[in-house]
Amino acid sequence: LIFSGVIGDSGNGYGISVVQSGTLILSGQNTFSGNINMQSGNIRLLFAPIGEIRFNNVATGFLQFGPGITTDVSSRIKNNTPVVRIDTNGQSVTFSSLDTTNSGGLLKKGAGTLTLSGSGNTIRGAIQSTEGTLAFTGTFTTASRISASDSAGNTGAISISGTVTQSGGSFTVRSFQIASGSNTSVGTCNILPGASVTLGGGAMLGDNGTGGVAGGTGTFNQSGGTFNANGDFWTAGGTSNVNLKIGRAHV
Repeated sequence: LIFSGVIGDSGNGYGISVVQSGTLILSGQNTFSGNINMQSGNIRLLFAPIGEIRFNNVATGFLQFGPGITTDVSSRIKNNTPVVRIDTNGQSVTFSSLDTTNSGGLLKKGAGTLTLSGSGNTIRGAIQSTEGTLAFTGTFTTASRISASDSAGNTGAISISGTVTQSGGSFTVRSFQIASGSNTSVGTCNILPGASVTLGGGAMLGDNGTGGVAGGTGTFNQSGGTFNANGDFWTAGGTSNVNLKIGRAHV
């Protein structure tokens, strides 16, 4: 369903709730000032809304991007205790302002790349890339887990060319995990030139079955930068690949 015109609310603060499967596309520069509430289905926004983008606890509602729709709307994603769910859908999207009012973490799915740039991404909670690539090019600090792929056997990647630090939390080797929760999951971590990574308690490629199903294929590529695991570097489960070309890796 596509709305190409301007949706207003005459100053009444009305919002929009997406409650059915399918995709709602808003391509106009809308003036309604209420929130957009994601429950089920997908929504695409050509312009950032005036109100906030909110997610509820139903895991089927995604903010989805598409051809010609790659606007950075991160400044309007606010006050979410559920997971922020992003589907890049084959596009390259950059977020610069996914702030700390969001405490439920970030789930990235779909082909394409979601890039967290600059220093304004302060979202709290677990960070997970289940499909495509989640790229860190700026400065990002978290007290939570970072992982690629999932228990459904999807393929996800994490790419780091900026500064990523885990601090302030309770960390284990599973707090940075590539290919987790399924014997068919595939995950890749790319540490690129310029990267500075400091983990809180080690890293794991694949899954040893402690928190899910043993297996998975995890690949770690480092072509530059610095990677400090601050703990054990486990190769577990099915197949683990470690490729070091340049840079420094500390465990």
